[in-house]
Amino acid sequence: MAFKLAHISDLHLEPPGAPSFGQLMSKRLIGYGNWRHLRRAHHRQSTLEKLVRDLKGQSPDHTALTGDLINFALPGEYDNAARWLRQFGRPGDVSVVPGNHDAYVRLPYEHALGKWAPYMTGDKMTRDWFGGADGTFPYVRIRGEIAIVGISSAIPSPWFMAYGHLGRSQLERLAVVLRRLGKEGLFRVVLIHHPPISASAARWKHLLDEKKLRAALERNGAELVLHGHLHRRSIRYLHGPQGYTPIVGVPSASLAPSHHRPSAAYNICHIDRVNGEWTLEIATRTIKPSGKGFADVAFNESSAPVELRRKPARPPKARVKKPPPAPAQQDPQLR
Repeated sequence: MAFKLAHISDLHLEPPGAPSFGQLMSKRLIGYGNWRHLRRAHHRQSTLEKLVRDLKGQSPDHTALTGDLINFALPGEYDNAARWLRQFGRPGDVSVVPGNHDAYVRLPYEHALGKWAPYMTGDKMTRDWFGGADGTFPYVRIRGEIAIVGISSAIPSPWFMAYGHLGRSQLERLAVVLRRLGKEGLFRVVLIHHPPISASAARWKHLLDEKKLRAALERNGAELVLHGHLHRRSIRYLHGPQGYTPIVGVPSASLAPSHHRPSAAYNICHIDRVNGEWTLEIATRTIKPSGKGFADVAFNESSAPVELRRKPARPPKARVKKPPPAPAQQDPQLR
């Protein structure tokens, strides 16, 4: 039952128009300034369009989008992102979780994240597990033997902060979901924007209750966690009840080729069950330095495509598939 799951993140779609003076009387002021003087030069819609074409050529069974579709939470940005999602894929084929830029300021759900609800709603058969109202996380989608669990770390934060928070009730629901899905023998994929391991992020942009999330994952188990936020590819591991859980990050999907920061890329996760054991291999495709097309690249020595073992004696050893010859790309953190 081979399953191909694509992972993209941090689109930072170009705003459909300039904000009004009144709209800038908030944290949006620094976000808009950052966009005009920094992000706009690096996040290119033409780059994102090329990535989408290449991704669709891979024919994934499902796509996970781990947040930051927009920039500073203008009403028009939510509508623009909703149109982009409809063009990208059907709600049943695309699962979204929000990022910190998607909750840049506090807005009513129906005027903001509610515009993306079809892509953040669980299957009808799973909604009654804990109430199931729209906008409630985690949501659960089951595709064959794959269970996709979306959780939201997106909250409005103070000026110059980009941290995330899950909260007690969401963590309690997550534990229930993971236990139930584990008993059913499904491959559990958790989607979140902020990485669950603080070493991956500066304190001003980390997940406030990361220790509680890690405890929930280690106690209840998950086969894979996908995140964004850092604009770079990475892989770390957590100890679970049946082995090691890979925590996988991906670069921004819209970053133009550059020698100073990771360029646009996406991951393809190949999930299969062989002789009753789950296997996972992760391949990355990144835009070429010329900007013309995408190519396979390998993770570095400590973060390579891996094969899962149910009860490994030690963290899974890196296994790199040799890509076509290409210069190694450095992965400094983009702030």
